[in-house]
Amino acid sequence: MFRNAQIQSQIYGKTFRQVSRWHPSSKTCNNCGYYNKDLKYETEWECPQCQKIHDRDINAAKNILKQGLNDLIDETMNLWSRGDSTVILLSWESISP
Repeated sequence: MFRNAQIQSQIYGKTFRQVSRWHPSSKTCNNCGYYNKDLKYETEWECPQCQKIHDRDINAAKNILKQGLNDLIDETMNLWSRGDSTVILLSWESISP
């Protein structure tokens, strides 16, 4: 699956980043960052810190996108700090639930 996604991203001119499977994407509030360690199998949950109501899958998708972009930015900054003159263009596409 990973290889297929990587090939498809190249065909369509996109950048593919894989986020760790252990990243707590569905248990972390995408609004304030609160980690809900008590979340079990609920499909919706309310953040006790900011009171935002989350659909678990949509919340996870937003957190995975955010983590992937952060990883890509970190990678870019590492290239620049080493003096690499490679320019990496980031594209932002809107994501709607």
